[in-house]
Amino acid sequence: LDSVLNQAYGMSKQDLDLKEMEFSNEILPYATESAWRLGKWSSLDSLVNEEHDESGQDAHARYQLSLGRTMHSIHCRLPEKVILGLRDARECVMSSLSSAARDSYARSYPYLMKLHLLREVEYISSVFFSEKDRKDTFVEFVSSDEWKDRIKMITPDITGSNDIINTRLALSRMANEPALEGSLWLDIGRLARKGGLYQVAEHSLAQADMSFQNAYTEPAPVDDSFIFFVQDSIGNVKLQLAKLKHAVGETTTALNLIENNIPASIFQMNDAELDSYVSKMTRDGNIALESKETLSRRILQSTEWLVSGGLRSGSEIKSRYHTVLKLAPKWERAHFHFGKYIESLLETRFSALSELGNNASRLMVLQNDKSCQEYSLESVSHFGRSLQLGQKHLFQALPRLLAMWLEFTSIESADKNASLEENQAQMNSLIKSFAEKIPEHLFYTALPQLLSCVIHQNDETAKNVALILTSVLAKYPGQAMWSCGWLRYSKSKEKNEVAEKIFVGAQRILQKQGNDLMRGMLDASKHLFNFLITLARFNAKENHTSVRMKVPIFEPELKNFIPPIQAALSVTPGALSRSSSRDVFPPFVPRMRTFNPELKIMQSKAKPRKLSAFVVPSTVAQRETSLPSNG
Repeated sequence: LDSVLNQAYGMSKQDLDLKEMEFSNEILPYATESAWRLGKWSSLDSLVNEEHDESGQDAHARYQLSLGRTMHSIHCRLPEKVILGLRDARECVMSSLSSAARDSYARSYPYLMKLHLLREVEYISSVFFSEKDRKDTFVEFVSSDEWKDRIKMITPDITGSNDIINTRLALSRMANEPALEGSLWLDIGRLARKGGLYQVAEHSLAQADMSFQNAYTEPAPVDDSFIFFVQDSIGNVKLQLAKLKHAVGETTTALNLIENNIPASIFQMNDAELDSYVSKMTRDGNIALESKETLSRRILQSTEWLVSGGLRSGSEIKSRYHTVLKLAPKWERAHFHFGKYIESLLETRFSALSELGNNASRLMVLQNDKSCQEYSLESVSHFGRSLQLGQKHLFQALPRLLAMWLEFTSIESADKNASLEENQAQMNSLIKSFAEKIPEHLFYTALPQLLSCVIHQNDETAKNVALILTSVLAKYPGQAMWSCGWLRYSKSKEKNEVAEKIFVGAQRILQKQGNDLMRGMLDASKHLFNFLITLARFNAKENHTSVRMKVPIFEPELKNFIPPIQAALSVTPGALSRSSSRDVFPPFVPRMRTFNPELKIMQSKAKPRKLSAFVVPSTVAQRETSLPSNG
């Protein structure tokens, strides 16, 4: 940025010929952007106030010049010129957006970000010209959900930054808010580190640390909460810097950074002693220097590195995880990684005690070794707790939880093993508790694993499997019906009976909820499945490629059923990032109106049948039948 600005300044002081003048006009927009981003307002003043020929500039160049004039006007407190600058900038963006929108969203995205940027500049400019306390109003806005959510939705460029963050940095400097500036630099550093831009990350984190230090030592009177925020942010900068060092292979440096000022005695403290220690981390005797959350993040990160490097014993690592959970008992990531570590201890013990290395030997070790049983219980407990608190590790935690539970409770002891039976009962008690607390759409993702174990050696385990399936079917009858329905037609009589109980149980729940439409659909699904099975078993005459069939009348109507296609039966990725379980499936899925009476016979050896359906838009089906959007 400095080099661009210096080049533009140098050229402005020389007598240029026509060709050099054209080049000077080309770099003018970039020089203008560099000036306001660097906070060099005197240079920006000369750039935007000099006479320039802008007739040959493209829309992007004119946008940069208009934005530069807007930022200059905010700095000079000229509200009328701010309005004019924003108007000109928007016109430049809209002229480009109108053509880009015809092509694709990807081409439109940069222009949409520019409109977001201008909206933020417009609002914050009003803060500068407000008669209210500017500092309080500015802080109130940057603490709003609108400010935070916008940064979550944008994509950083190859420098780990983007236009919105760059503009926020300039406005923060203009408002003399070093703490906010530091937070933005910290975000840039975090994004750059995750993107592998390590040099950019190091520079950004250094800028963040300097900004927070300036905020901490500023002469203006500040309250205790502000000092706490700044000190906690400095701790976050150190954490990000340690992660950066670890990413480039400097593990020892990373560990020294992250464990700085954490005494070894903290890992031996009970809850009361730990609370006392945290309360003593004070400045002037009454202000905490670091929050429990930041301290727990530092300890957990260093613990993960110690585990991967094998640098501590099992007891020391467990003490560290226990300390993290005392500091942050509702942290999903901590529970998941602790459960994962306990599972690794279980596998290590299996390897040490299992001579044959096969499944029979593994089950024998699990049957007779109390440590293995305790490890299984503890690991399942933490995996389940992590799923209660969040869904980030769903596809790692849930399959392992179910596999460990089903394996452990499948052991049958020839002689009465009181310890084994007690631990199996405790395991089933845990799972029953999780079945009530873990959202149903998480269990939906593991339906194949659950359906394969509806018949189990342990009666209590079989009851818990049926309980989970009943809950999922009652919550999402339109989707879960297709997975659970085929169980009713299994060759195993036991599975038929279990499936019937699951459907009856789900219908009973729906009836209590007053959802007669979905209850009736589950009841009618048997008719639909019988129809499909009949078609599959139909033997067409040789060389026939199609046959006419009589399509039965379904009650409720066929459009009440979710079509059995992958897009309709898959949980949307966005639903797994939210704690709410509403609308976890695509809301707009075409519904089946009726089946095509012409059945296609495919000319392969097995002669599969191809059944097609006529569809109606989901909005029409929902409007006519008052269906919920998730079926």
